[in-house]
Amino acid sequence: IKQNEDAVIVVMGCYAQLKPEDIKAIEGVDVLIGTSNRGKIFDLVNEALLNKQKIYCVDNILDVKKYEDERKEQLAKYAAPVFEEDPTSTTIQNAGFETGDLTGWKILSGTAFTPASVVPTSQYYWNDRMVYGEGEYYVDGNNNGSIAESAIGEMRSTKFTLAGDGYISFMIGAGASNCYVALCDGATDEELIKVSNTAFNDPNLALTLLRQYMDARAHVGKVVYMKVVDNNPSSGFAFVNVDDFHVSMTEQEVKDLQLYQLNKIKNETYTDSYNSL
Repeated sequence: IKQNEDAVIVVMGCYAQLKPEDIKAIEGVDVLIGTSNRGKIFDLVNEALLNKQKIYCVDNILDVKKYEDERKEQLAKYAAPVFEEDPTSTTIQNAGFETGDLTGWKILSGTAFTPASVVPTSQYYWNDRMVYGEGEYYVDGNNNGSIAESAIGEMRSTKFTLAGDGYISFMIGAGASNCYVALCDGATDEELIKVSNTAFNDPNLALTLLRQYMDARAHVGKVVYMKVVDNNPSSGFAFVNVDDFHVSMTEQEVKDLQLYQLNKIKNETYTDSYNSL
């Protein structure tokens, strides 16, 4: 201070945060900065130089901690789930989205699929129609935020080695043109088989999740993955819904799943009096 009367003396950091009143009592201190405001040092020094006045910028430590805790919770909530895969496995992770999020799925591009896309199967569309998904959750490609149907994007499952008799099944709904599910080569990313919603033109089934099958017998033994694609940037059901992936199925498992599906439809459709006939 004696050598340069125009110098700005700054005290910043932990001690300034914990004992601000003690530092204020020190003659010559111009700027006092707590831990949460360290990034403002250049602006605060300039302000002190221009206005020729002391500046104290120390937030209550309890408020700072509360803010930091809330921010950590928000970051954890919206961060992409950890993605780990074992290509030697014959199954995929979180095949029915029953974790309630996209754990086990990787966003490849776009914004069509987000954590918000995983929604309860109990929700209705058009007020009174069920989606008929499996379990408690499914992926609703329209539920991705304000951009909704106009969003495009791709996501994929964990890689797996196709086993069994090479059959694959899943449920798909909505999906106007350029929306589909593909089986892809794990090494080259080539789309080996593509399946879209063949019932999309039926107005009564546009959003209902319907069971589809892939005959991938030619690819048994390959490392592959499932990819969900929404490449339709327009409106009018320009999104895709998916649920309940089964991979590495045998022929018998396919037959069992078909029988299960028929019985489920019968039980959910017909009345008790009809079933008793």
